[in-house]
Amino acid sequence: MVARTVLVTGSSRGLGLEMVRQLAQHITPPDVIIATCRNPEAAQELQQLSKSHREINLLKLDVVDEGSYTALVKWVREIVGNHGLNLLINNAGIAPKSTRITQVKWQQMVDTFLVNSVAPVMLSKALLPILKIAATQAEGSGLSVKRAAIINISSVLGSIEKNDKGGIYPYRASKTTGHHSRQTEE
Repeated sequence: MVARTVLVTGSSRGLGLEMVRQLAQHITPPDVIIATCRNPEAAQELQQLSKSHREINLLKLDVVDEGSYTALVKWVREIVGNHGLNLLINNAGIAPKSTRITQVKWQQMVDTFLVNSVAPVMLSKALLPILKIAATQAEGSGLSVKRAAIINISSVLGSIEKNDKGGIYPYRASKTTGHHSRQTEE
């Protein structure tokens, strides 16, 4: 693994938990894996995984609680030290169940966009100084996890081209961002 330090949001189950597991079990795992979720105490599988892999650090994070970002950034700085953060994986997300066009509610749209679209941008912004520290420590100038990178997890459900069934409107709309974008902008 070329990333020395990694932070994964939404790590209590599903893709996030599996990403943390795969990172920890990699032949050359990162030195530091920060696994975040809303309720680490209730994330039994994640707790067990962290007990068997010393590089996993569990932190509480509700991505829509922007007020908690300052404390999170402080904790991340303490954990990664002078190495900075090489990789931020914005994985946390929600998908309301009842979302046929006749049943979509205003608040479902707002909540889904807040978690799936707004929070990843705001969290990336908050962690940018720590990502820059890692980027300055590696050779080269290209984009890579060896330096520093942000990965926003999307979904095929966000594809306009592949949407032949409709439905799941809040989730589909919130996941349409960034499918083909590779270049970053400051």
